[in-house]
Amino acid sequence: MQESQQRNENQMLDRPRIQDDVDFFGEENPPISTDHSRPTGPQPGGGRRWITIIALVLLVIVLAGLAFALLRPRSPQATYQSQTVVKGDLNITASATGPIQGTLYNADFVATGKISEIDVSVGQHVTAGQTLAKLDASTLPGNTPGANATLTAPHAGTVTAVNGTVGASSGVGTTGTHFIVIVDTSSLSIVANVNEVDIAKVAVGNAVTFTVGGYSTQQFQGTVHAIAPQGQTVTNVVPCPVTVNVDMNSLQGANLLPGMTANVTINTQSRTSVLLIPVSAVNFAQSAQTQGLISQSQVATALTQAHQQLATLQSTGVNSGTNTNPNPVTNDNPNPAFVATSSNGQLAAVPVVLGLSNGSMYEVLSGLSEGQTIATSTSNGG
Repeated sequence: MQESQQRNENQMLDRPRIQDDVDFFGEENPPISTDHSRPTGPQPGGGRRWITIIALVLLVIVLAGLAFALLRPRSPQATYQSQTVVKGDLNITASATGPIQGTLYNADFVATGKISEIDVSVGQHVTAGQTLAKLDASTLPGNTPGANATLTAPHAGTVTAVNGTVGASSGVGTTGTHFIVIVDTSSLSIVANVNEVDIAKVAVGNAVTFTVGGYSTQQFQGTVHAIAPQGQTVTNVVPCPVTVNVDMNSLQGANLLPGMTANVTINTQSRTSVLLIPVSAVNFAQSAQTQGLISQSQVATALTQAHQQLATLQSTGVNSGTNTNPNPVTNDNPNPAFVATSSNGQLAAVPVVLGLSNGSMYEVLSGLSEGQTIATSTSNGG
């Protein structure tokens, strides 16, 4: 029993010896080091590799961004249409139409009797004192002078109407109708109906130009002679009749006849040799402000300066040229405003004082000089 137990203990103690680590672990399982003096964390070289990788990634991103910024299509720089401030004449006008009229002369018998003869016809030219018609003396009332039986022309001209016949009574006719009407075409006039909006600008003595259909390429001259004290209501509009005397020397052989329609332009105000800018420049500057192309602070500064310029003008009465108004700054309601100038695609507000306008051009009283360039629209016409 003891021998058997001794033999088993000897077998357990007599284990095979492990000569080296390879025999135990094999080639794919190296031994675990028991040397605690060596570090077990990441080696120093591995940390630097990660920093380098991250830096390279960031560099690639930055370079890609720069390439995109440099290569992408760029919006073109804003460009603006411009116009130069010029000197010129400015006319303010009022338009109207009306018939051409001659000076009318009416011829009527002063006595009642039977018409015995009519010596003229419509369209016939007569001279002053020429016999027009006669009455039968035997039909005249008693005590009527015989001279009253003969009707003569009160003025030279052309017969335009004969309202009677031989054998009829000189006293018979429509009330208000004259027996013979003569028009003097050596002196013509026009009665033009001017719109109530424009009539306040019209004055006696204003120069007038007009055309007629039969002479559309020829322009005739005249002068405002009278303005009716009361307008005439026509389909809810109240035109005011204005009488224009025709300058007969301007006809140059044209045969203008009473009844022809004249297209009249009345020159109500004029300026000569003044600074002019287009209305579109003022409108564009206001539009640029609305769109934020000109800052509000710039506009406010420009308007303040424009009011200061106006105050100076009002104290001196100075204007930019000669004109028909002795004190245009006082009487023509000058307007402080601003226009725009362009530099390198940027707009800037410039103060101005505006005078008269004919709807397409403004008179400039202050703020700009001849030859200066101002913006009038964007390059695409906006």
